[in-house]
Amino acid sequence: MEARRYVIDRYEEKYAVLVESETLDSEDFLRAEMPAGSKPGDTVVLENGIWHIDHADTEARSNEVEALMAKLKARSMPPPSKT
Repeated sequence: MEARRYVIDRYEEKYAVLVESETLDSEDFLRAEMPAGSKPGDTVVLENGIWHIDHADTEARSNEVEALMAKLKARSMPPPSKT
């Protein structure tokens, strides 16, 4: 069975709302099935019926978001006033 990759979007009561990495479709799974310590934003992989966190992918996506946010902040900063 092929591994399926998701990102945890959020938790809603007893469900985890996950976004599938390839199709961007969202699916609900029982929160209790998620790996211990998982949180929104984590990449999780379902492989052979077992969930695990992909820490390397989670960190890479987090770094990418931080870099994009830094670019946006730099672009939105007004130029220094000339006095």
